[in-house]
Amino acid sequence: MDPSVLRSGLIAVHLFGLALGAGGAFVSDALFLHLIRDKKLQRHEIAILRITSKLVWAGLFLLVVSGIGLFLQDPERLLQSSKFLAKMIIVFILTANGLIFHNVHLPFFDALQGKALARTPGMLRARRWLSVSGAISGTSWTAALILGSLKQVPFAASEILTIYALVVGCACAIALAIEEWLIPMKR
Repeated sequence: MDPSVLRSGLIAVHLFGLALGAGGAFVSDALFLHLIRDKKLQRHEIAILRITSKLVWAGLFLLVVSGIGLFLQDPERLLQSSKFLAKMIIVFILTANGLIFHNVHLPFFDALQGKALARTPGMLRARRWLSVSGAISGTSWTAALILGSLKQVPFAASEILTIYALVVGCACAIALAIEEWLIPMKR
């Protein structure tokens, strides 16, 4: 097969994976904020969150598989690329955050089914972790999208990751403020 055709196909799959994963993550976050307006999560609402979570995983899978294919076409150049190295760390963080969401937050939602969110034992701590997880997700998908769209980045990987960490920190602070405003704890 012509290497340029293979590369074009891998890029198409990579972009589709990015669209599916990032789109699923953004929709999932927006849906969650909409679904908790009544301060409860019902079974069908949790099922919707599980479906969007599967879309994110499908996108991440396509992104990783096509990314490996792209990497194998030119490993020497990519291993010297600060953009590539920073993006790989961000994708690792996305994956770890996704595993936490799938294995910690979704089971927690099941336990909350039908209960008032503001009065559930341990809810304050769980809400904060969930808000931080959402901020990490949104920021990481956005960072991967931006880095992927740039032809070159005039920064070292450490500089890119420092900027990323600062943006994640700000996003977490904003998410924590929003969750406190959305569901204030009874005092």
